[in-house]
Amino acid sequence: MKKVSLAVIILLSAISFASNAQTWSGSTPGDIYYNSGNVGIGTTSPSTKLSIYDNSNTLKMPRLIKDGYYDELGLYNYSATDYYRTDLSFRRARGTAASPAASQSGDWLGSFSFWAANSGASFSNPSASIVGIVDGTPGSSYVPGKIVFQTSDGSATTTDRMTIKNNGHVAIGTGDGSDLLTVAGNTRVVAYAGNGFLGYDAATGGNHVFSLTRQSNDLALSALGGIGFSTLKTSPSASYSMFINTSGDVGIGTTSPSTKLSIYDNSNTLKMPRLIKDGYYDELGLYNYSATDYYRTDLSFRRARGTAASPAASQSGDWLGSFSFWAANSGASFSNPSASIVGIVDGTPGSSYVPGKIVFQTSDGSATTTDRMTIKNNGKVGIGTNTPDQLLSVNGTIHSKEVLVDLTGWSDYVLKPAYKLPALSAVKTYIDQNHHLPEIPAEEEIVKNGLNVGEMNKLLMKKVEELTLYLIEQNTAIETQQRQLNQLKQQLKNKQQ
Repeated sequence: MKKVSLAVIILLSAISFASNAQTWSGSTPGDIYYNSGNVGIGTTSPSTKLSIYDNSNTLKMPRLIKDGYYDELGLYNYSATDYYRTDLSFRRARGTAASPAASQSGDWLGSFSFWAANSGASFSNPSASIVGIVDGTPGSSYVPGKIVFQTSDGSATTTDRMTIKNNGHVAIGTGDGSDLLTVAGNTRVVAYAGNGFLGYDAATGGNHVFSLTRQSNDLALSALGGIGFSTLKTSPSASYSMFINTSGDVGIGTTSPSTKLSIYDNSNTLKMPRLIKDGYYDELGLYNYSATDYYRTDLSFRRARGTAASPAASQSGDWLGSFSFWAANSGASFSNPSASIVGIVDGTPGSSYVPGKIVFQTSDGSATTTDRMTIKNNGKVGIGTNTPDQLLSVNGTIHSKEVLVDLTGWSDYVLKPAYKLPALSAVKTYIDQNHHLPEIPAEEEIVKNGLNVGEMNKLLMKKVEELTLYLIEQNTAIETQQRQLNQLKQQLKNKQQ
């Protein structure tokens, strides 16, 4: 026993103090070597505590095989210094160990691969891998790299699922990694303990530059500045299809909304949204609840010549906007409106106010819409005419059950004792000279200026009352003459007797 112990001590001493590499075990030279405290398996020049090469000078990792619960390859380090660490490194060079050459972009440097026994109880392909790959041209000190995460869906070998590029950009799916995070597919954020958060925090101030969160069952999109929505296929820019500013105003076709909803088309012309519904009815509703009388809900149409950047004054005749009603024609399409209510400039614009009129239009089905009624800037209404000269002008027949006319005074003064009834001889003379009754407008005047129904009715009633007085006078004269005639008859009869 003492001889064996002494032999072991002598062997260890020979190994510890040898200046050249010593064979540790194996009958074939180059199996296991010990050199200056480093152990080499397959190499006589181990450069680390444990260097393992195969016969072709390719670095290999040991394989641990265990039947049972689990096995572990553990690397431990105990130190209070923060940069002291335990590393597991994969080093790859082209060439050979004796004559290495620079790596090239795309070279695999190493991987963590996870293998499961297939249905034939063998290991054919990995189920998942984490691979380090050269990602660019190697420099003199540093070589760009990327990390690729791979999994197999069970139908083929592993597929790249996520890549962390050399610039830190992350691509999930087949994204090219052109942005900090590119996801080629659907994304879901699930938060079981809170509302969930997807966004970007400012470096200072503790505010979210932008965020996408769940608030109860609502989706909340917020930002420190405005929020722009773009439909461009290129990178996002100021050409937003819709924009929400910091005041909560929404602009469609503009990044400078001046109201809660501002809608413009590409030519800077204000447009209204289109609501389309299949079914019962749809509604564009504007609601306001207030006890103040002048608080209201407005739907306004604003029109200027020029552009939004350089507006110009409107001109008389400019259409400002319309409510139009469209029905599907016999071809089941919408060709022309069936009716419209149009606002139009009606005069020269002033510095603060612009005169306007409202025109009501309908189509009889044979052509486009025709002006039917106009309300002018002075309040005069024309039906069948666009140029009303009275408060109500009607170019056509009025059909009504009753017409109530307000008048100032009536002709009953004719029947009062103070009224001086014109002599019939004077009336005859006037008629012979003018060919119409006194005070009654002539035909030419009525044709030119029209008939004032209220005044004409007063004049007609005056003439009726005058005619009545003439008849009363005539009847009085006839009765007097009849009495006289009766007296004469009686006297004649008495003489004959």
